[in-house]
Amino acid sequence: MNKNTIIGLVLLLGLFIGYSIYMSPSKEQQEAKKRYQDSLWVERMNQLMLDSIEQTNALRNQSVTHKEAEVAPIEEPLDADYGSFSLAAKSRHTEPVVIENDWYQIRIGSKGGKIESVRLKDVRTHDSLPLVLFDSDKSDVVFGFSFASNYLIFNTNDLYFESQTQADTIRVKGNDSVQIAMRLYPNKTAAEFDTTSYIEFLYTVRGNDYRTGLSVNFFNISNYIDRNQPTTTLTWQTDLFQQEKSIKNEMTASTIFFRDINEVNNLKESPDKGDSVFYSTQIKWISFKQQFFTSTLIADDYFSYATLVVNVPQNQTNKVLKNMKA
Repeated sequence: MNKNTIIGLVLLLGLFIGYSIYMSPSKEQQEAKKRYQDSLWVERMNQLMLDSIEQTNALRNQSVTHKEAEVAPIEEPLDADYGSFSLAAKSRHTEPVVIENDWYQIRIGSKGGKIESVRLKDVRTHDSLPLVLFDSDKSDVVFGFSFASNYLIFNTNDLYFESQTQADTIRVKGNDSVQIAMRLYPNKTAAEFDTTSYIEFLYTVRGNDYRTGLSVNFFNISNYIDRNQPTTTLTWQTDLFQQEKSIKNEMTASTIFFRDINEVNNLKESPDKGDSVFYSTQIKWISFKQQFFTSTLIADDYFSYATLVVNVPQNQTNKVLKNMKA
């Protein structure tokens, strides 16, 4: 890799969120209850993510030999724990959608409807391997919005979306663009989706742009999600992989940068220590930065607040530098 010619290639995951709050309280009521409601909501979201991780680990450790053994212990808890989204909670294998433009290749999976991996084209690591910013095949990638339905709390990261494109691989060049829709459907019956209602992740990929647009759309979904949610919480978490020859230099340079209304800030840069901060003011963008590359979320307007965490793994396997969470 020629570092003199590669100066901070940037992949910007542009986040253009259109989110409708149904039957919202008055502005005065929102201001009076905002901090209290938000603190409760964040606490519930964190507990949900912890429970989800524990459940996933438990399922991975199960060993079954009969089909009946696979279905029987899972069916009832799904109905009880996931309510109107129990069908979307059932694990299933579907081929991901691969989109390639002039600069990168991304893979969008059905679980969470999220971008599972990003590979930069025409760029290699120090040992001549493809340069991958993150990849769910190598480590967990979390990207999802929280929402409530009939007093149950969900995160889109844990539910399965349906792709609205028939193609498994899409290529776009130059000034052309393409949109890929991933939809999360609630139950119509115990065995059928209600395809007239959905939460949609609509991705826009342009041929000559490092940015990927994401619009989150809610269509005819008010009967399935609670209307009085004070906020919606986005969780983004991934591991950063070694790209450069000097792992110490890259470890030191890898951290989280973010911009508030006035200036750019960052968590501590360290080769062997993590850092965290709760930022209570509005944030325009959040960036998981490495030495020469970065993955960035840019809000169309702003994020109300954020908890940012950098962790250093105890055992550096699969060339993982640090774990980033926002």
